[in-house]
Amino acid sequence: MIVLSDKIVVTSTYSGKSKFNFWHELELKDILTIALPLKPTGQSRGRIYAPDITITNNRTGEKYIDTINSIQNYLNKIEFEEL
Repeated sequence: MIVLSDKIVVTSTYSGKSKFNFWHELELKDILTIALPLKPTGQSRGRIYAPDITITNNRTGEKYIDTINSIQNYLNKIEFEEL
């Protein structure tokens, strides 16, 4: 399976509300790997499901999996630089 991925480095702490500890436990200079596997996502009633994206904190090994829309909302609440 082909996986598209990129790495970012966190330059500010998370500034939003979230029930997921993943976002609140981010530290400055954490490196996150964002991965999107190229595989069929499925469909129902003529609608195609959004693909799941995995974000892995390379320091802790913890993973967060969600759709691109949800992940973008979380990423907008931190500052980061691409590696």
